[in-house]
Amino acid sequence: MAKFINFKVTNAFALGPGAPAPERDGDNLVNADNILTVKAEAGGPNPQPVYQVILELVGGKKVYVTASTDAAAVTPVNPSSGTGYLALMKKAVIRAITANPGGVKAGVILPQDTLDSQAGYDPALKVYWKDFEIS
Repeated sequence: MAKFINFKVTNAFALGPGAPAPERDGDNLVNADNILTVKAEAGGPNPQPVYQVILELVGGKKVYVTASTDAAAVTPVNPSSGTGYLALMKKAVIRAITANPGGVKAGVILPQDTLDSQAGYDPALKVYWKDFEIS
């Protein structure tokens, strides 16, 4: 049985055309068996780089998933905790890939916008998936 990781996009904003993309909202599945590499970086087509996870897949395709601290369908806003947050994004993807043995779908849940692993939950620090693109 295939295992998928899920990027649940909220109020999607397509970076390429720079416009809201409601068709990308909701679940976006990637077959975990097809993932060769996972990296997180500041990149993308915008003048200010956005925080993205890039999955390299079997066959040469790549998946680009963008994060934002803004829940609205607007240009993504990077987490204020800085580039240290990129490692947390990668860790969230790895956790989903290795989680739920025997399960069919595991969600990639972004941590709060803080580097403090002991911080209590604060809704003001929520981070969302905003764009999902396969190329």
